[in-house]
Amino acid sequence: MIRISGRVQRVQENQSGQISFPAANRTASSSPRLVSLLGRASLRRPRVFRWFKLIQEAWYAYSWIGKVLERELQALRPEIVYALLGNYCLTRITCLACERLGFPLYLHITDDFIHSLYADIPFRSFFQAASNRWARRTMNYASGRAGISPVMAEEYATRYGADWSWFATLVDSGAYDPTPRANPGPVKLVFAGNLGLQRWSTLRQLALALQELRQKQAIDSRLLIYTSPDQARAYHETLNVSPITELRGWIPPTQLPGIFHDADILVHVESFDSTTAAYTQLSLSTKISQYMMAARCILGVGPEQVASIQVINRAQAGQTLCEKELPMLAQALVPILKDEAFRQRCGENGRRWALRWLETDSGRERFRLSLLQAMQRFSPRQAA
Repeated sequence: MIRISGRVQRVQENQSGQISFPAANRTASSSPRLVSLLGRASLRRPRVFRWFKLIQEAWYAYSWIGKVLERELQALRPEIVYALLGNYCLTRITCLACERLGFPLYLHITDDFIHSLYADIPFRSFFQAASNRWARRTMNYASGRAGISPVMAEEYATRYGADWSWFATLVDSGAYDPTPRANPGPVKLVFAGNLGLQRWSTLRQLALALQELRQKQAIDSRLLIYTSPDQARAYHETLNVSPITELRGWIPPTQLPGIFHDADILVHVESFDSTTAAYTQLSLSTKISQYMMAARCILGVGPEQVASIQVINRAQAGQTLCEKELPMLAQALVPILKDEAFRQRCGENGRRWALRWLETDSGRERFRLSLLQAMQRFSPRQAA
């Protein structure tokens, strides 16, 4: 397996036929302090950070790192290489290594980096052309291909041809209590996740709309926000909409099922900014899997073409709102806040969809079979 970071790890099938994933190794590059510093840099000086990442990626693509990757793969001699690709650099060095060694390749794409990652950077025409060229070459070589959402799989099958599967974040169904919650107080909305990619802006509009409904229509609600400490500090003032919002900071993932069970509505937001929306358009947020498995109604606010919004609609797991103007957003919120029976139906629909597509055991078996099919499809002529 090649992670987005470029790290190579062995993945094995255990005696019961299940795929066993290695725990992430702690290295200097995965230090929480370093991740925190990089996160703050991207928030405070996005232009400088963008230049840094650009130079880093260009250097990686043509440096000795490709040879290191090739040596590690040669030493492992895997039956198939699974690569989680997220940029031009990793796509190029992975494709070259597999071609030279004659190993079958299974690629997995989680964001539409090919068309959107390089849209607003210096020298974008060079990186865009290189990204397109190497993505197509890698897809043609690969004997297995997967996206992160059904929307991405359908779009890529149309755009690039061949068969595409999709695999999103898998969730242990047993960790979530799907029973309804009795709530005599204000409607409790919970957002948990990343405020980056301009999501904070949409979340603020939602909070202001909830405030307006409280003031003008006496519909009382609270919006609890769980996010990383860095983001909580960065957006504290922006998201402080009294008495609606409460920034709760970060909690361990093991506590999220309890937090979700205690909610009436789980919130997912996407940016209405065109550049940002293009990057997330085909991606399924990791939180959607957990929200659905929790059997709680999902409120999705964002552009209708974004995959996370589309999946909520396909599963009939909640209500999606594509209005960004405050008066229209406020009015559109009234039904979901007042209709408890509707919220319960949506929660049950989401749970059923998650059990079908996102449950850990069945999802791993689906992934194992997809890898086996990719190995069987591979022809030595692809490596010639």
